[in-house]
Amino acid sequence: MRKTKLSENVANQIKLIRKSNKLVEARYKFDIWEMRVFVKMLTLIRPEDQDFAQYRINSTEIIHDFGLYDNGSIYKSIKEGAEKLLTKQVEIERIDEEGRKKRIKANLISSTESFVDENEGTDIILKFDPELRRHLLDLKEKYLTYDVRNILKLTSVYSIRIYELLKQYEGMIDESKQGYAKRKFSIDELKKVLGIEEGEYQLYGHFKNKIILKAQKDLESETDIRFEIEEEKSSRKIVSIIFLIYRNNKNSKKEPKSKKQITESVHPKFNKIYTKVKDFVSVEIVESWFKEIPYEQIEVGVGYALSQHKRGKVNDMVKYLQKMVRTEISPTIERKSIPTTAPIIRFENEEAVEEIAKLKSASDLVFNEICNDLLATNKTLKNQIMINMQNGLFAKFYNQSLSFEQNLKDPMVGGAMKGLIHQAFPEAFTEYDNMIKRLKQLEK
Repeated sequence: MRKTKLSENVANQIKLIRKSNKLVEARYKFDIWEMRVFVKMLTLIRPEDQDFAQYRINSTEIIHDFGLYDNGSIYKSIKEGAEKLLTKQVEIERIDEEGRKKRIKANLISSTESFVDENEGTDIILKFDPELRRHLLDLKEKYLTYDVRNILKLTSVYSIRIYELLKQYEGMIDESKQGYAKRKFSIDELKKVLGIEEGEYQLYGHFKNKIILKAQKDLESETDIRFEIEEEKSSRKIVSIIFLIYRNNKNSKKEPKSKKQITESVHPKFNKIYTKVKDFVSVEIVESWFKEIPYEQIEVGVGYALSQHKRGKVNDMVKYLQKMVRTEISPTIERKSIPTTAPIIRFENEEAVEEIAKLKSASDLVFNEICNDLLATNKTLKNQIMINMQNGLFAKFYNQSLSFEQNLKDPMVGGAMKGLIHQAFPEAFTEYDNMIKRLKQLEK
């Protein structure tokens, strides 16, 4: 998988991962795609959450977050990673109230939901297994918190696991003394925690080169901690590794600007839009809209997409939002373009002018979308419209040498055809009719 540089937005945005120390030290094994899906799910948990929600991830966000290059197979890899997580179990040891050690085996996730056909949508919805609640929510006992930016560029699942295991001990570093903290693992214990199965990496030299030294290089290069190792022998055999854990100041992640600074540097109304769509797209995607698209177009596109989603018309909200936000609307009406002597329509302020322009554009989108939906789902409607057009008031304008679709594109003829659809199915146009009523109120 070819990598690309992390976007500036991702590189500068803190997303914290929180998990209990027991889960950090649990026994499990992921491949890189399972790890990426699991990490993405962890970043979606909010500190105030009291219970697990359904967590929606999208290939576009995975690409952004991990700085990946999409060669056309990423959705398939993410989908397979999510589905394989269903079969993964984690082994967690804990001490019960009577001081007895117990081992719990639990699934990581309880369900996945995805589209069979990628063309219909690329959202994947997952839910954590309830057993993980005590390890991911309302954490009161010992737990690990770290900035996910430290692991986004790591391509080895073992490097990520070792980072977490050593990060637990970062708080024990005494800068006034030796400047490092120690953590010791027997070789057998470390292999079990990392999920290395019996028979894998039997030679210590192989294990050291492929796992330990690889992690050492990765952490030195990409994360906020680094390590050296000491080895303990028994009868000339290496039996334990002692990690000497140092802070890696050259890779310390910059604290982000305040929320106000970030949003104001993008657009004063950034928060207004992001609040509406945060359940569907990442902050990076919204920032890209504001950099490329006029605010009025974003607002209209978001409003329309949300209304369609509420009506149950949208399968893939991420793709649909992207499409509608990037659909151009008619230019905003400026106050100076309205003659001061006009006796019919007068506007008290600029906000009313803007609202009218946006509402007109949105109503056009709604009207066209409803017409298209009705034509697609009603097989006889097209023939009825054609007969009415060929025999009614607009007969001389309806070009019978052109197809139905070509006539529909003509502003005058198409408008008449859509008017007939409106008359035939008035109940389908309730949303549009309400928008027109609102327009008339504003224009009074």
